[in-house]
Amino acid sequence: MKKPAAAIASLVAVLALCASPCGAAEPWPTKPVHLIVPTNPGASNDIAARIIGEQLSRAWHQPVVVENRPGGGTTIAANVVAKASPDGYTLGWVISAHSVNPSLYPNLPYDTLRDFAGVTLVYALKPVIVAAPAFPASSVAELIERARRNPGKLTFASPPTGSSVHLVGQLFKLRYGLDIPHVGHKSAPATTHDVMD
Repeated sequence: MKKPAAAIASLVAVLALCASPCGAAEPWPTKPVHLIVPTNPGASNDIAARIIGEQLSRAWHQPVVVENRPGGGTTIAANVVAKASPDGYTLGWVISAHSVNPSLYPNLPYDTLRDFAGVTLVYALKPVIVAAPAFPASSVAELIERARRNPGKLTFASPPTGSSVHLVGQLFKLRYGLDIPHVGHKSAPATTHDVMD
């Protein structure tokens, strides 16, 4: 797997090729490009989008404006991208929720397969279990044992309901037969803050 810096460099190289004129096509971009991010500022994908946007601005000699459109399990941002003019000046940042949403929301205002075209994979995240330093379990085995002895008394926090972190947590509960209620948060930073308290 590529390191994050190498993945970002690869993305910039691929997208920079898009700026090369092909045949009689007009040069692109000739004005600012908007990158729509489906989460709050400070989330990992927001930070990555801003780093990539800065690199693309240099490569394209045009501003790349990162716009945060959180909410609706990423459907708000996706709808902005789906309804944007198909001129290449609005790009969308999608996360795993984008592929899950059709099974969660029966009346999406867009078609997940028809209204979007993939550009590139930027990076992959691996879920981990974390707790405050004072939490008495220091391994997954100890966590499972503690949860079994205290059904319903532990909770697990994640970014919004339906996010990949939430679904992985639910899968973990099912796999080990645990009763650990879920506490959804509006953003990853809010989740981290709550776990640290």
